[in-house]
Amino acid sequence: MRLQAALLAVLLALLAASSPPPSAAQAPLLWVYDAGEDVTSVDMSLNGSVVAYASLSKVGVISQSGSLLWSAPANPTTARRGVCISPDGGYMLIVNSSRVALYTTSGTMLWEQSYAPYAPIDISVSLGASISAVVESNKLHIYDKNGNEMGQVLAESGNLMSVDVSRNGARVAAGGDVFNKKVYMCDPNGTLKWTPYDTSWEVVDVELNPSGLFLAAASSSVYFFDLAGFKWNSTEIDANSVSVSFTSSYIAVGAPAGLYLYTKYGIATTWSNPPYGEVLSVDISADGSLIAAGGRNGVVYLFSRDTGLLWMYSTGSAVKQIAISDDGSRIVAMSGRKIYYFSSQPGELDLLRYPEPFVAGGVLNVTFIIGDSTPHGFYGIGAATMDVGGAIAIAGSLGVEASGGVASWGLDTWYAEWDGSNVTVDWSSMPKSNIIYVGGPGVNMFSWLFDSFNSCPFYAVLIDGVPYLHSDITGADYGSGSGYDHALIALHYHEGRYHLLAWGLTANGTAAACQVLQYYRQYPSVLEGRAVILRWEDTNGNGRVDPGDTIEDVEHWSVFTIQG
Repeated sequence: MRLQAALLAVLLALLAASSPPPSAAQAPLLWVYDAGEDVTSVDMSLNGSVVAYASLSKVGVISQSGSLLWSAPANPTTARRGVCISPDGGYMLIVNSSRVALYTTSGTMLWEQSYAPYAPIDISVSLGASISAVVESNKLHIYDKNGNEMGQVLAESGNLMSVDVSRNGARVAAGGDVFNKKVYMCDPNGTLKWTPYDTSWEVVDVELNPSGLFLAAASSSVYFFDLAGFKWNSTEIDANSVSVSFTSSYIAVGAPAGLYLYTKYGIATTWSNPPYGEVLSVDISADGSLIAAGGRNGVVYLFSRDTGLLWMYSTGSAVKQIAISDDGSRIVAMSGRKIYYFSSQPGELDLLRYPEPFVAGGVLNVTFIIGDSTPHGFYGIGAATMDVGGAIAIAGSLGVEASGGVASWGLDTWYAEWDGSNVTVDWSSMPKSNIIYVGGPGVNMFSWLFDSFNSCPFYAVLIDGVPYLHSDITGADYGSGSGYDHALIALHYHEGRYHLLAWGLTANGTAAACQVLQYYRQYPSVLEGRAVILRWEDTNGNGRVDPGDTIEDVEHWSVFTIQG
């Protein structure tokens, strides 16, 4: 256990000694649109097929391929949101000085309302534009699809600054400024569901879940309501932005201290690798599994609810608004004069990109699992000391690449059990991070579990009681002996995590695999594909694995693509 404790100490020390962050990770950016002037608002349809934006002097609509469909002169700068697209992508509300107009996304104006001498502050529109809402000065206006005013709510004091219409148009919510400080929830005819709730500070953002049954509000804290009224609020976090999943099971919040995630019961999720610095805008997928966040530091983040950071992309200036499609497959963000459009999926990923995804954009996101030294598992034997040393070597290398984040470790027996015939794992108990396993199937139950996983053609076999690495590609069996060994490095995706295995037939093979991961820049032709079989030879004859030895790739298994 002393060596295992040493591993933990090394992992924790890495973050304190990390180098400055490298450039942003390879996020799946699909296109960038340059509006030619600062963009003030951006929005996207539920399926990501239509993007609408407002800039200093115009509004426009962009296709999912990044082509401008049409634009028109406008002055939307008075509003918190100068443009809002209907969830189905067929309609959009546009602010133009003291006016608000409903357009089809093909460019036909359906109606227009003027609020002179006042200016609209925020807008929202439902599915099919059945309900539109506008806040200006101290009034909330609610319209039907033809522009007829259905209802109105008058603020008790001060002005209103935020508004949202539920996707189905059943409910409208509004938030007051610093002189009002209240949250409002009403039916489309303006009938309040409950007495406006005083948050003691301005309500900068409100969002209803799609059915209009639940409401979250961003103020000095996050406040959560149902049709009966107030349910709970968080501790004081000075929230900037809030987003609610389809059933309101999860609420994502952007704040000066970073990204927060709550359940509908007010229970906060602990993030092992949150964004660093202020988050200005958030949006959550319908099922709550993916959260997009925009930082004041100019970074676009995509997080998995279960595993943490998936990728990040630096735009160079503050990301003030962001949106994610219902299924989480598309993300749009505005920064400066540009609009960025991403896929949520990492797409093709192979060992050639290592150390991603274990270090992404300078953020470390990894747990090391090593075999217990006591007898256990299928073979009833314990792990070797060299496995711990190999994990330390890899951890040190990843720490050099990272400027922050979290690294942790564990024993296979903490999370997996051998029932006499199979390995069972409680994945919910494991750290919510990507994982690197060191040690072979004989001493690490996870390596046993992932042996030949997802049709990997490289796996361990016993021939006359002697272990070999078998290849289904060539039919070859690779063994070990005096001065040589074979090892496997394999990358898998399972249970929302990336899993990297590094093991050899003997302790020397495991050490060789770890050396390749430690000095990966020296082995560019070795780390390719989804899995690779390595051959180590003790070239200098000193009886141990070191940089003076020969480590070569023997066989590769081709790259893979994660389907969205």
